Parts: sequence; structure tokens; C-alpha cells
Amino acid sequence: MDLFVFSTVSGENQEQLKKSLKTFFPKRRVEICRTFEKLSRRLKLPAESGSIVVLAPGSREDLLKILSKRDLLRGLRTVVIAPDHEVETTGIAYQLRPRYLTYLNGNFGEFAAVLHKMVAGHLSDEGLSSAHAEG
Repeated sequence: MDLFVFSTVSGENQEQLKKSLKTFFPKRRVEICRTFEKLSRRLKLPAESGSIVVLAPGSREDLLKILSKRDLLRGLRTVVIAPDHEVETTGIAYQLRPRYLTYLNGNFGEFAAVLHKMVAGHLSDEGLSSAHAEG
């Protein structure tokens, strides 16, 4: 399972995001894409089953760029950290069909806990699948 992040946020929000990911996923490889071009290239590559993408655009314009490539998100479990609480921004974020939506000024601890639960659930499902295949 891959865990990758698109983030154009900066400053304190970027540091909180990194800290949350490192705290809950110290041993898991986390790939961070800081440009839309790198995200597009990454999304075109094959991803493992159960892969998660975290989208943390720093602006509504960045969110709209992601929306233009939403077909590349199919099959990925998506988490969106929206740049603001505006109704239009939230509507755009929901078009990405996230499993979880939060905001830049939200609770990063809760965000990390949700990610941890998604990973644990996937690992649990993998264990059940391999046990079922063996039995």
C-alpha cells in the first residue's frame, strides 16, 4: 500500500502535516509531491491496492487543478485537506469523493488518526484475504 501526499501549503500548516504523518507513519514510506506536475506523474503510475492519497492544496485554484485530473484518483482512497471553509471550496473538495475531508485550520491529530485507521483497516483486510486464500 502506498501513501502519498500532494501539498502546496506552506509554513505552519506544512509543518503540522509533516509532523502528523511522521508521528503516525514513522516506518511507512510517505511520498510528498509539492507540484501539480509531480502529482499528475505520480497518479499515472500504478499504485498498490489500498493506496491512499492525501490532497492538501494551498488554494482553491490548486484544488480546481486537482479536480481537472480527478479521473486519475479512481481506485485510490482519498483524503482532502481543503484550504478554506468557503461553500464553493467545500463543494469542489466533495467532487473528489474523499473518504475524509478536513480543513487546513482543522485538527491535524484527528486527520492523522483517520489515516492511521485507514491503514490499519487495509492491513487487517490484507491479513484476512491471505488467511482466506490459504484456508
